[in-house]
Amino acid sequence: MDLREAIIRTVCYFDLFDFPLTRAEVKSLLCLNEADAAGAEAALALLVAGKTLKENGGCLSLFDRDGLEQIRAERQLFSARKWRRARRWARIFAALPGVEFAGVGNTLAYDNARDGSDIDFFIVTAPGTIWRTRFFCAALAAAFDLRPKNGDNRDKLCLSFFVTTEALDMRALAIGADDVYMRYWTRQMKPLSGNPAAVEEFFSKNHEVARQLSWASSREKIGRSLVWRLLSAPLGLLPGAFMRGWQQRHFPKAIVDAAARRDGSVVISDSILKFHVSDRRADIYERWQKRVESMLYESRETHRTN
Repeated sequence: MDLREAIIRTVCYFDLFDFPLTRAEVKSLLCLNEADAAGAEAALALLVAGKTLKENGGCLSLFDRDGLEQIRAERQLFSARKWRRARRWARIFAALPGVEFAGVGNTLAYDNARDGSDIDFFIVTAPGTIWRTRFFCAALAAAFDLRPKNGDNRDKLCLSFFVTTEALDMRALAIGADDVYMRYWTRQMKPLSGNPAAVEEFFSKNHEVARQLSWASSREKIGRSLVWRLLSAPLGLLPGAFMRGWQQRHFPKAIVDAAARRDGSVVISDSILKFHVSDRRADIYERWQKRVESMLYESRETHRTN
């Protein structure tokens, strides 16, 4: 795959989420070294000149898409509000017994959250503690009325993705040969609080994205509060088996049915708890592929006639 095609594929993917990319972001998402980056500049120039891409306000988007830079600026403001709540609760969750680290994924991870969207947490636990961790995280969020319910998702805490340190390789959850959504989700997940060694292990397991990360530059901010950990330590003495049984008995029918399909949307085990009943990955992949094919055809035609 040449650089022009790689750039088109990347811009097309984020176009699905109305998110234009800066030149630096394009290069980062393509995992380019310094030599490749120079080639990317030349490829970008050709794509802009050929009217496959356009650049407004420092952002690159597909040529037939207008106003995305304004949408991006607006969603950055929404995201800033959500980040304040996300960081506060990440510190609380990371202090619970068994939690290795708490992070945030999906659109908030790259400052593209809508005003009415929730905050998607990703929580990594020690082996054997996943059910207890989910119980306490969900109970805390419910006590402060921060669980999504009745269509009210604005700034709520979505606690639908837990894994243990035994299940850090996200490729095990991929659907199909190229799960583009999971690939970018892994690359952009933002760890907020917890054990830096566990964060390092997560990204080493997902080695294709390890060199993309800047989290290490803020390593001190990742550390957990010792005071909160001491205060929450007694919770670790409560029986995890009871909490597992209680939660399994109270799963909604939609979750039970989705888990039975074994399509990767809902996974229930002692190492992974993933509750994405409305898993859009297959639809996103199909729309991405169609958009890519259309833009590649137009780009080839433009290049041929020039």
